[in-house]
Amino acid sequence: SALEQLVKYGTFEQLPFLYSCATNPVLGNAAIEAVLRIEGVTSNSVAAAESFFAISNHDDSLQTTRLCLNFMTQATGVGVDPTCSSNALRVAHDFSVGENCHYYCFDRGQITRDASYRYSQRRLAYLRQVSLRDDLFEFQANYVTNAINELVAYPEADLPD
Repeated sequence: SALEQLVKYGTFEQLPFLYSCATNPVLGNAAIEAVLRIEGVTSNSVAAAESFFAISNHDDSLQTTRLCLNFMTQATGVGVDPTCSSNALRVAHDFSVGENCHYYCFDRGQITRDASYRYSQRRLAYLRQVSLRDDLFEFQANYVTNAINELVAYPEADLPD
């Protein structure tokens, strides 16, 4: 509960502690959330998020998916260094196809965050990568298959990037 207070009220003085919690599967979500609130998307916060997202045993993987979507939203915000932004989006994408198991939530969140994503080649590529996973639950597999079928009904060349 103390870490949750740092998410709300933490300052730059707590950043070293928060960074030290970034690879903890139980505390990492809150630590990364606090880091992003305090300093935003920087090369340090991207590296910390990358370390956290690389953990394969997240305490709450749905919360981690939501954190990843928030991370992407902040990475595409105004005033974010373009290099940091592209690195953050790469980290988020790697997590979404690698460790993430909430493809439906991630995909729906992306659609909500970026209206151009719904009918795009980016989404089709993402869904195709996810469809290759052998650990899909039946609901996730059906969602991914149906979404791919919806997209390939359009000529693929006509889908925007």
